[in-house]
Amino acid sequence: MRGIMTARTKALTVLDPISAATETKAVHFEKPAPKSAVKLVSADNLDELISLVHNEAKVI
Repeated sequence: MRGIMTARTKALTVLDPISAATETKAVHFEKPAPKSAVKLVSADNLDELISLVHNEAKVI
């Protein structure tokens, strides 16, 4: 808390901006791959949900 209170009263040093030449350019750009379709699983079918999570998503 002490550091926050002393920072409020500390003097700020304002520097003049410098001019910098931009020397960057884009070499290559490509769009990301589109997302796959969504699979809906009914709440009653837990076996299919576990199978999808295990085999396709590789989560468990």
